[in-house]
Amino acid sequence: PLFDRQWHLENRDPATGVSRGVDLNVRAAWALTRGANVTVGVADGGVQVTHPDLGQTTGAPHYDFFGDRPGEPMSDSDGVHGTACAGLIAATGGNNLGVVGLAPEARLASWPIFGLHDFGDGQGPVDVFADDAALAKLFRYRNDSVAVQNHSWGSSSVALSPIDALSNAAIGDAVTSGRSGLGVVIVRAGGNNREGLTNSDDDGFAADPRTIAVAAVRADGRRSEEHTSELQS
Repeated sequence: PLFDRQWHLENRDPATGVSRGVDLNVRAAWALTRGANVTVGVADGGVQVTHPDLGQTTGAPHYDFFGDRPGEPMSDSDGVHGTACAGLIAATGGNNLGVVGLAPEARLASWPIFGLHDFGDGQGPVDVFADDAALAKLFRYRNDSVAVQNHSWGSSSVALSPIDALSNAAIGDAVTSGRSGLGVVIVRAGGNNREGLTNSDDDGFAADPRTIAVAAVRADGRRSEEHTSELQS
């Protein structure tokens, strides 16, 4: 029921069909495929696998890479960002509920890479990122069946951030040997802080030619930025 608000999928006047700006031309893609038989691993804070609009998480190869436990997706109350990303990717279509994903028939695997850790400094548990070994394990995980990996976590630093050696080798394995030589498609967020002078070229994962770095624009085609007065005008 909210498809007409999803301008990123189709940005047309509903009455005339005239284009109102940029979009992904999703109907043209849906004529070819809606993602059936494709599994997408969502590397994030976890996906709410019981969400009523994410039914295609059932039986997927979930893995908690922070806790190093198979089949351990996040609970109902966790994984807000990961759940939102999963909905953009593959929210169920035609069910009279919410939105529809870009590939509504794709399968979704919850791959948490964040978790709470208490350093014993009296500050209590804080949210931290998985270590290099866990991340390398993720890039190689179930490469026989997971066709796409979505990495919507990014760097907010203006410093150069190279890929660690373990992940570098694992990405190489994924894109050359994954899916019997077809390769795994690795999608990486460009980041949300352009106004703060961050540059995706400084992020080794986004700048790597083996991955697809994704940025964002507004409905009128202008670049998206975070924390800008223009967004409030």
